Amino acid sequence: MAIEFTKQAEELLKAAREARIPDNVKAIAEQGVSQTRKAFDQLQSVTREHAAHTGTVMATAQEHGKTIADKLLAHSSSNAEATFAAALKIVQAPSLPEAARFQAEFVQAQFAAASAQSQELFQLSTKVATSTLEQFQAAASKMFSTVGKTN
Repeated sequence: MAIEFTKQAEELLKAAREARIPDNVKAIAEQGVSQTRKAFDQLQSVTREHAAHTGTVMATAQEHGKTIADKLLAHSSSNAEATFAAALKIVQAPSLPEAARFQAEFVQAQFAAASAQSQELFQLSTKVATSTLEQFQAAASKMFSTVGKTN
C-alpha cells in the first residue's frame, strides 16, 4: 500500500513538474462534472414541474378567493337593499309605534340574514380551504415522488 501511495505521489509530482494534469485526476474531474450536470438537470426538471403545480394551486386559490369575494359583495348588496327598503318603510310609517314595529322587524330580519350569511360564508370558506389544501397536498406528493425518483 505504501509503495502504491509513493508511486502515485511520484506521478503527481512528475505531472506537476511537467505542468500536466494526471489522467486519473482528469477522469475524476470529468466524472464530477458529469454527475453534477446530471443532478442539475434533474433538479431543474423537478423545479419546472413544481412550478407548474404551484401555478395550478395558486390559480385555484385565486378562483376560490374570487368566489368568496363575489359572495361577500352579493351579501353586502342584499343587506344594503334591505336597509334602504326598511328605511323607506319606516319613514313612510303612519305612526311612531308603526315605525318602531318596522324597525324591530328589520333588525330581527337582519340578524337572521347575518346568521345565514355567516354560516354560508363559513361553509364556503371551509370548502375552499379543503379543496386548496387537497390540491396542494397532491402537488407536494407528486413533487416529492418525482424528487425520490431522481435520487
